[in-house]
Amino acid sequence: MQATTTQDIRKHLKSVDSIAENLLLNLFGIVSLPINIDDVITKLRVNCEIQQLPESVSGAIKIQNNRASMVINVNHSKVRQRFTKAHEIGHLVAHILTNSNKEGFVDHDLDAVLIQKNRDNNSAKGRDPEEIFANKFAAAILIPRTKLIEYLRDERYANNIQLLADIFDVSKAAMEFRIKTIGN
Repeated sequence: MQATTTQDIRKHLKSVDSIAENLLLNLFGIVSLPINIDDVITKLRVNCEIQQLPESVSGAIKIQNNRASMVINVNHSKVRQRFTKAHEIGHLVAHILTNSNKEGFVDHDLDAVLIQKNRDNNSAKGRDPEEIFANKFAAAILIPRTKLIEYLRDERYANNIQLLADIFDVSKAAMEFRIKTIGN
């Protein structure tokens, strides 16, 4: 099943932008900035708890009996928490798209049982297609492609990465990476 899920998720990597924007439009009807990721979580009926976690752990999501619950590290910055929430939603979307039987996705070493079932050395290195999808999805939902292109066409914003990061409520690094990879 693992190989099938990996193959299935690869099929969706090129359409992450449209998947994320369609989700926003279906949930809210419009895309307004900054994206309220907590509203997305609520509308998707995902239980989200902010907890004390080891520093190396950003978050995790567990999907069981068609219900999803996530935990997010309380010690991480607000923009990091937003990205982690969006990343975990990306895992949920991938789970739905591929009809996966995985129960959970962990960002680093949170739960030994989940890690044994779902993680390998490639997961943390950014080579695992599910992690790539979740990261691309997080960027796509927090920095919707159509909105970013609108701002990049306006000379008042085009060369001011920090201003764009503030408008979208993401880190400067996330904005720089999104701009660099917008066509990919």
